[in-house]
Amino acid sequence: MSAVTDIDSVQGGLSEPAPEVDALACETLAAARSMLAVSYRFLDRALWKMPLAQDERVDLLGTDGREVHYRPDAVLKRFSASSNEAVRDYLHMICHCIFYHPFVGNGVNPLMWDLACDLVVEAVCLDLAGKRFPSTLDARRAKVVEGLKERFGNLSAEKIYRAIVTQGIRPVEADTLKALFIRDDHGLWYHDKNPVARKQDESDATPDAPAQPNDRTGGEHEREGEHERSEEQTLQDARGAASEDDATQD
Repeated sequence: MSAVTDIDSVQGGLSEPAPEVDALACETLAAARSMLAVSYRFLDRALWKMPLAQDERVDLLGTDGREVHYRPDAVLKRFSASSNEAVRDYLHMICHCIFYHPFVGNGVNPLMWDLACDLVVEAVCLDLAGKRFPSTLDARRAKVVEGLKERFGNLSAEKIYRAIVTQGIRPVEADTLKALFIRDDHGLWYHDKNPVARKQDESDATPDAPAQPNDRTGGEHEREGEHERSEEQTLQDARGAASEDDATQD
């Protein structure tokens, strides 16, 4: 049974996904994982580490850092409309985990942190997969990313978050950027829903300073004096480590 041609026949207008729909959605996500694994071997471990969990609360995809939460009917419709977009959705979500975006401290502005993370992740995905898995909105995204790189140099979610919070952003501009860069649901990132989010003492944030997200490497792993690393540098490290593993196995 094809996920592209038989979606409607197995849904049958049910309010909750039928087992056949869920099975097709799982196959579709596995196909997206495989397409990425073939193209980017250094992501293999990250792509397959988290199990899948059906979740009607998410619009399409989301993660709490332990599982990939997905909405079956939305996954099938997305893949049916564009396999490239579905693959890019999954890559976007996995990159959030690689860069530790879901693990934030108390006091962080969720809307602004979400936007900063999506901007940076899509910048990475454009560079990594823009040609292999092109998206219809890539040209518009690329213009925004170019402006961000001119302003910030190597991009990190922390840099952009601090700039947004301290300098402000017009609601219309924030909404426009969100519509352009969002691909997954971040609701599971935050403390009321995310049991694996690290806790940060509220005393870390002073009243006259915006609260900052925890260091991407995790508070317990933060090294004294280490400079803030960009997502691009983190991805380069992952590529290098995978290459070394391949060389060792050979």
